[in-house]
Amino acid sequence: MFALLPPVVYLYQKLTSFYDCLLFMKHIVACTLLLCWSSLPRLFAQTMPPFVVNGSATQLSGQCYQLTPEQPTQGGSIWSQQQIDLNQSFEAEATVYLGCASPITCFEDADDGADGIVFAFQPLSTSIGATGGGIGIQGVTPSLCIELDTYPNGGNSDPLYDHIRIFANGDLDHASPNSLTAAVPLIDAATNAEDCTEHILNVSWNAPSQTITVYFDCELKLTYTGNVVNNIFGGNPNLYWGFTSATGACTSEHRVCVQIPPTFQVNDTTICAGATVQLSAPDNASSYLWTPATGLSNPTIANPVATPNTTTAYNLAITNDCGFVTNFGVTITVLPQPTTQIDTFLCTGNLIFVGGFPYNTAGTYTVSYPMPAGCDSIVTINITERQPSASEVFDTICIGETYILPDLAAVSSEGIYESIIPNMAGCDSVITVHLSVNNPDCNDDDCNTADALDTATCSCTHTPIPPPDCNDNNCNTADALDTATCTCTHTPIPPPDCNDNNCNTDDAYDAAACACTHTPIPPPDCNDNNPATEDSYNAADCTCLHVPVPTEGSVVMPGAFSPNNDGVNDVLRPVSNTPVTSMTLRIYNRWGQMLYETTNQTAGWNGTYRGTPQEIGVYVYTLVFTTANNPAEARFMRGNVTLVR
Repeated sequence: MFALLPPVVYLYQKLTSFYDCLLFMKHIVACTLLLCWSSLPRLFAQTMPPFVVNGSATQLSGQCYQLTPEQPTQGGSIWSQQQIDLNQSFEAEATVYLGCASPITCFEDADDGADGIVFAFQPLSTSIGATGGGIGIQGVTPSLCIELDTYPNGGNSDPLYDHIRIFANGDLDHASPNSLTAAVPLIDAATNAEDCTEHILNVSWNAPSQTITVYFDCELKLTYTGNVVNNIFGGNPNLYWGFTSATGACTSEHRVCVQIPPTFQVNDTTICAGATVQLSAPDNASSYLWTPATGLSNPTIANPVATPNTTTAYNLAITNDCGFVTNFGVTITVLPQPTTQIDTFLCTGNLIFVGGFPYNTAGTYTVSYPMPAGCDSIVTINITERQPSASEVFDTICIGETYILPDLAAVSSEGIYESIIPNMAGCDSVITVHLSVNNPDCNDDDCNTADALDTATCSCTHTPIPPPDCNDNNCNTADALDTATCTCTHTPIPPPDCNDNNCNTDDAYDAAACACTHTPIPPPDCNDNNPATEDSYNAADCTCLHVPVPTEGSVVMPGAFSPNNDGVNDVLRPVSNTPVTSMTLRIYNRWGQMLYETTNQTAGWNGTYRGTPQEIGVYVYTLVFTTANNPAEARFMRGNVTLVR
């Protein structure tokens, strides 16, 4: 790199100080950077993406491919190696040739052509393809497909006419949920699309609305809006795209020419002022219009040469044979001509060399350094004439520090010192140094820091002093450090509310442990000495329950139950000392709504309705039953029951 750079400045004099030398070297570095930066790219082009060609597919010319020859059991596909991002909108165009069929019946079809072409998107591979009625895409999951189907497969609910449809996941069944749109005729229901003619296929994708629109021969055929990225591709927007085709027993030649790929874009670029760049677009459209026309060799061709003077954003409008317009944007950034400036001096009556040329007179001079990239570097040299000079320097050192004067003498005391700096040009400089010694007071009156003087930096340091441990091991006080006085404070903590709302415990506060205690209260004796009742204790509300005990041959219902999952009276069911042979138990709330019904003699109500616990209160029951003592007589009972918790 350095061999390309001409000598910039040679001075036949001694610079007046070390600081002048640093300034001079800064200009040399700046000039070198500008000369290197001028090596910018001069040519720009946008190319079609490369395809992977599979099976019976062959490349015909440019972006045109034969997917299948007119032979049985063929399968061919082409897949772009450049993935598409469905987070970005696109416009795609291709011409398709579906064959040249004869009116000879082939199985289910009225002509001998089959099977069609699929324009598909999938994240799996660039080698997908197969033969037969699956058109090379059947079973590929996940995928988004646009089929141009020319054979009516009865097993797939195909219509009899040549049709176009959008479907997902390689599912060719028109009745499947993967069929995203209904099938519509490619041309009309009576016209064969295998007509020995190339047809135009346009596909538009609107990323913000996730809408795909399909035109065939300039006519809108299909529109589908749905969350394609998430619902089909599981949130992955990066997909391979391509075309598949296949034949079985019935045959057609299938061809495709990619006019505008969905991945096409015109890339931004950067040039130097005065340089040119070659723009490029697909060269098979009806018309082109680049705007603005400023700086373009021809704004109506695919590949104009651009020479803008300033940074310009161009728009490319491509119009196809259908009159559809697709817009692309490109920005050409124009860098200004790199310039730099060198300020130097000469002593009266002496000579200096700048850029290889001698100068003995003060003035402003301009030197141009041409570079291969076309961005010439312009160096402006300002030369002033200098007489012997005198200057003063005011400086400060820390106590105990040594100061080096301009004449390299070392001093450490406060005072005024004079240095004379001679040079080869005779421009001696007299520098007077006024030196002060700093001895600061580092006390910051803060009890939290240890104060000291750092003599290396002549600055005070205030090292934090670790705070004392203010823990008084008393859980009834909040301990803290008062940083203003560097003393500990111990603020009493109010005791907590120890009521646990449990009638089975005696609640208290243990000040020694700073904790609540909940001493269990023994349950009462619920025996009411009545042989006609069964006595129990309800721990939820600390009350006794007295459930009637059935007499010989009788059935009774409890007057209360407590569905709190404590294992006692959790379920309401009839009680009998004789076998119940059948029963129907129903529970109603106070509004007459039936909450529960069962005919199972061992089942009962657990206090819920459709899984929701019911309120505490009174409910109505009805019971129809028969017993083993009298199975022929159905008896009826009705009464109230109280739900407690």
